[in-house]
Amino acid sequence: MTGPNSLTLNDGKAGMEGLDKERINKIIREASKGSKFFQHAEKKEKELQCKVEKMLLERKALSDQVIKQSEVELDALVARLESTRDMSRDIVHVDMDAFYAAVEMRDNPALKDVPMAVGGSSMLSTSNYLARRYGVRAAMPGFIAKKLCPDLVIVPGNHDKYSAVSSQIMDVISKYTTEFSAMSLDEVYCDMTELVQNRTVPPELCPEHGSPETVESATRGRSPASVQTDSGQSKSESKNESSHGSSILCWCRRENVVWNVVAELRGDIELATQLTASAGLSCNTFLAKVCSDLNKPNGQYLLSPDRETVLDFVAQLDIKKVPGIGRVQQAYLSALEINKVSDLIAQRGVLAHLFTAGTVQFYLATALGLGSNQVSSEEGKCKSMSTENTFTDMDVNDENNKLSPEIKTMLSELSATLANRLKAENLAGETISIKLKLATFEILQRSRTQTHAISSKEDIELVARDLLNLLLREKLEGKPSGFRLTARLLGEAGKWLCPVCNKALTSNLAIFNLHIDRCLLQGRDSSATRKESGGPVGAAKKQRTSCDETITCTNEESKEVAQRQSESLLRYFKRA
Repeated sequence: MTGPNSLTLNDGKAGMEGLDKERINKIIREASKGSKFFQHAEKKEKELQCKVEKMLLERKALSDQVIKQSEVELDALVARLESTRDMSRDIVHVDMDAFYAAVEMRDNPALKDVPMAVGGSSMLSTSNYLARRYGVRAAMPGFIAKKLCPDLVIVPGNHDKYSAVSSQIMDVISKYTTEFSAMSLDEVYCDMTELVQNRTVPPELCPEHGSPETVESATRGRSPASVQTDSGQSKSESKNESSHGSSILCWCRRENVVWNVVAELRGDIELATQLTASAGLSCNTFLAKVCSDLNKPNGQYLLSPDRETVLDFVAQLDIKKVPGIGRVQQAYLSALEINKVSDLIAQRGVLAHLFTAGTVQFYLATALGLGSNQVSSEEGKCKSMSTENTFTDMDVNDENNKLSPEIKTMLSELSATLANRLKAENLAGETISIKLKLATFEILQRSRTQTHAISSKEDIELVARDLLNLLLREKLEGKPSGFRLTARLLGEAGKWLCPVCNKALTSNLAIFNLHIDRCLLQGRDSSATRKESGGPVGAAKKQRTSCDETITCTNEESKEVAQRQSESLLRYFKRA
């Protein structure tokens, strides 16, 4: 028995090349076999295999003529996608090396020479490069990691510390460009186009191509950072092979300038944090992200903004290296013998009948090496906040089938933590979600969108209890072992949220009061119109949840919502 594919080694992470996969997979299977984790993975694997088999039957039913016709139709889409190609931007993907682990090793030098990971026995967040040589990686249960590497040191995570270091990194990047988007604490997209244009000099002033007298005269008095170079390679095509980021002499060619700028940026990050970063340099976010993984750790890779170079690069790219193609998509594509990105174009006629139009367009754009070249600070803004807790198996309900005291206490603590985080950022949440992880590793999720944004501990806890009670009415196939509470955000720092329509308004009391008066009048007029037309007044309201279920509120519950809304109004006026 080979075991579920989800329990086999995923060696796509940097630092895991050339490992003995057969030996590592055997240890993983033996360590997890018979556990609830293994049983859950096995169940999910069987479900996936059924879907794959169904897809293959659909593929078998396709005639050559139908496939050929689809290819012709998709060629028009390929032409339209090609017309959108823009290679004018200099996009950089900065990725810190083993970030959480690196922070812990920096603060505790004794960890530098031992295999270590951050997390716990249930799940790891990351591992250092020594641990990766044993097959230990992020998103792996700690108990399995200890089987792979008995000497592994597991350090508990410290999110506050990592956030503080991340802020230092963002401060450094902000000195180079205002157009950057943080995708996580350790991963940032940057648009360096303007800086590269400003740093580029005419050939006669270039340290490599200009005469020494001309260069000295033109650069006298300029910032050393803008002209300083060292003895790196001067030819752009050889930089990726011979250098991990040292500067080069040429400052008159676009590729060389962006190379120097990023080498300088990474050096500044290391000076500020004592941590190393790797980077990918290209003309869009997709290519930059792929490139950032090619010279890890502490390196950078540049893909020239040339159409043929890009097409050759992506054609040989392994499907599992494409951002956005996960384990499930890999299983589908592998069954269709699609293993390289070039196979996506070759089998476009088949893909058109087996996947949605949006997915097919994504595949074709990937095969063309296309991606977004717009980087905005708005993209990286937090859209939700969450807090979670992992614990030993416990009963959710007591003998009366009501929430147990332990669960109530945990809900209260998580609600308070989330409320404090929202308050600190002057934000509020429109949609509250709970995620319950069972001891069987099943995940149950429910969400509810409120009639108004909320941020207090009491309001959050009330909604969380309602959602948890909803789950209790369903059959639970195991005791919970983890819980996450999330608020999907609605609000902006320095602004007030209208509790009637949820619009973010300037923090001006007169404007705020006038807006609420209008909202309340509109609501009353709407209610009167329904009454005159014989429409249902006070009818049950319906709210859509994230799991496409409908939660029906009775008239009593509607009154409770109205009461909470009224109380929220009072809180706004008191705060003002």
